[in-house]
Amino acid sequence: MRKTIVSFALAASLAVAPSVARAESPGAEIGFSLLSAVSNVFYTPAKVVVSAVGFPVGALAGFLNGGDTRAAYAFWVPMCGGRYFLTSDTMDGRAPVEFFGSDYADRPGTYGRAHHGGAAYEAKYIEQR
Repeated sequence: MRKTIVSFALAASLAVAPSVARAESPGAEIGFSLLSAVSNVFYTPAKVVVSAVGFPVGALAGFLNGGDTRAAYAFWVPMCGGRYFLTSDTMDGRAPVEFFGSDYADRPGTYGRAHHGGAAYEAKYIEQR
Protein backbone atom coordinates (compact mmCIF):
# COMPACT_ATOMS: atom_id res chain seq x y z
CA MET A 1 0.00 0.00 0.00
CA ARG A 2 2.86 2.34 0.83
CA LYS A 3 4.44 1.82 -2.61
CA THR A 4 1.12 2.65 -4.28
CA ILE A 5 0.78 5.91 -2.35
CA VAL A 6 4.38 6.92 -3.10
CA SER A 7 3.95 6.04 -6.79
CA PHE A 8 0.73 8.05 -6.96
CA ALA A 9 2.36 11.04 -5.25
CA LEU A 10 5.33 10.88 -7.63
CA ALA A 11 3.07 10.66 -10.69
CA ALA A 12 0.95 13.57 -9.45
CA SER A 13 4.03 15.72 -8.80
CA LEU A 14 5.33 15.03 -12.32
CA ALA A 15 1.96 15.93 -13.83
CA VAL A 16 1.77 19.22 -11.95
CA ALA A 17 5.42 20.23 -12.43
CA PRO A 18 6.01 22.94 -15.04
CA SER A 19 7.56 21.80 -18.29
CA VAL A 20 9.65 23.67 -20.81
CA ALA A 21 7.93 24.23 -24.15
CA ARG A 22 11.18 24.78 -26.02
CA ALA A 23 14.74 23.65 -25.58
CA GLU A 24 16.05 27.26 -25.76
CA SER A 25 18.01 28.69 -22.88
CA PRO A 26 16.38 31.45 -20.84
CA GLY A 27 19.03 33.88 -22.06
CA ALA A 28 18.20 33.16 -25.69
CA GLU A 29 14.49 33.62 -25.04
CA ILE A 30 15.13 36.96 -23.35
CA GLY A 31 17.34 37.99 -26.26
CA PHE A 32 14.71 37.10 -28.86
CA SER A 33 12.01 38.90 -26.87
CA LEU A 34 14.09 42.05 -26.52
CA LEU A 35 15.11 41.94 -30.18
CA SER A 36 11.49 41.62 -31.33
CA ALA A 37 10.36 44.44 -29.01
CA VAL A 38 13.06 46.81 -30.26
CA SER A 39 12.44 45.79 -33.88
CA ASN A 40 8.71 46.46 -33.53
CA VAL A 41 9.46 50.09 -32.66
CA PHE A 42 10.51 50.52 -36.31
CA TYR A 43 8.74 47.63 -38.06
CA THR A 44 5.16 48.20 -36.90
CA PRO A 45 4.92 51.91 -37.81
CA ALA A 46 6.39 51.17 -41.23
CA LYS A 47 3.86 48.37 -41.79
CA VAL A 48 0.99 50.62 -40.68
CA VAL A 49 2.10 53.37 -43.11
CA VAL A 50 2.32 50.89 -46.00
CA SER A 51 -1.17 49.59 -45.16
CA ALA A 52 -2.59 53.08 -44.80
CA VAL A 53 -1.33 53.92 -48.29
CA GLY A 54 -2.30 50.56 -49.82
CA PHE A 55 -5.91 50.52 -48.68
CA PRO A 56 -7.10 53.69 -50.49
CA VAL A 57 -4.90 52.98 -53.51
CA GLY A 58 -6.48 49.52 -53.82
CA ALA A 59 -9.96 50.99 -53.42
CA LEU A 60 -9.21 53.52 -56.16
CA ALA A 61 -7.85 50.80 -58.44
CA GLY A 62 -10.97 48.70 -57.90
CA PHE A 63 -13.24 51.68 -58.55
CA LEU A 64 -11.40 52.69 -61.74
CA ASN A 65 -11.70 49.10 -63.00
CA GLY A 66 -15.48 49.08 -62.70
CA GLY A 67 -15.67 47.65 -59.18
CA ASP A 68 -13.29 44.79 -59.90
CA THR A 69 -12.21 43.32 -56.56
CA ARG A 70 -9.28 41.56 -58.18
CA ALA A 71 -7.77 44.93 -59.08
CA ALA A 72 -8.26 46.10 -55.48
CA TYR A 73 -6.78 42.86 -54.10
CA ALA A 74 -3.68 43.42 -56.22
CA PHE A 75 -2.89 46.27 -53.83
CA TRP A 76 -4.65 45.17 -50.66
CA VAL A 77 -3.12 41.72 -50.28
CA PRO A 78 0.55 42.66 -50.47
CA MET A 79 0.22 46.03 -48.76
CA CYS A 80 -2.40 45.31 -46.07
CA GLY A 81 -1.65 41.61 -45.55
CA GLY A 82 1.30 40.06 -43.78
CA ARG A 83 2.46 40.44 -40.20
CA TYR A 84 2.08 43.67 -38.26
CA PHE A 85 4.25 42.61 -35.31
CA LEU A 86 7.47 40.65 -35.03
CA THR A 87 7.56 37.95 -32.36
CA SER A 88 10.23 35.78 -30.79
CA ASP A 89 9.36 33.08 -33.34
CA THR A 90 10.17 35.41 -36.24
CA MET A 91 13.43 36.40 -34.61
CA ASP A 92 14.69 32.84 -34.22
CA GLY A 93 13.50 31.76 -37.70
CA ARG A 94 10.55 29.57 -36.70
CA ALA A 95 8.05 31.88 -38.43
CA PRO A 96 8.50 34.03 -41.55
CA VAL A 97 8.58 37.83 -41.31
CA GLU A 98 6.08 38.48 -44.17
CA PHE A 99 6.15 42.29 -44.41
CA PHE A 100 4.13 41.98 -47.63
CA GLY A 101 1.17 39.58 -47.66
CA SER A 102 0.83 36.84 -50.25
CA ASP A 103 -2.48 34.99 -49.65
CA TYR A 104 -4.71 35.80 -52.62
CA ALA A 105 -8.34 34.71 -52.72
CA ASP A 106 -7.81 32.66 -55.89
CA ARG A 107 -5.81 30.01 -54.04
CA PRO A 108 -6.38 28.47 -50.62
CA GLY A 109 -4.41 29.78 -47.69
CA THR A 110 -2.60 27.70 -45.10
CA TYR A 111 -4.88 28.66 -42.20
CA GLY A 112 -7.77 26.43 -43.25
CA ARG A 113 -5.66 23.29 -43.50
CA ALA A 114 -4.11 23.64 -40.08
CA HIS A 115 -7.32 24.33 -38.16
CA HIS A 116 -10.71 22.72 -37.73
CA GLY A 117 -13.08 23.30 -40.58
CA GLY A 118 -10.47 22.91 -43.30
CA ALA A 119 -12.94 21.19 -45.64
CA ALA A 120 -15.40 24.06 -45.33
CA TYR A 121 -12.62 26.58 -45.89
CA GLU A 122 -11.46 24.94 -49.11
CA ALA A 123 -14.99 24.27 -50.41
CA LYS A 124 -15.05 27.58 -52.27
CA TYR A 125 -12.01 26.50 -54.28
CA ILE A 126 -13.59 23.32 -55.66
CA GLU A 127 -14.41 23.66 -59.35
CA GLN A 128 -18.07 23.34 -60.27
CA ARG A 129 -18.67 21.32 -63.43
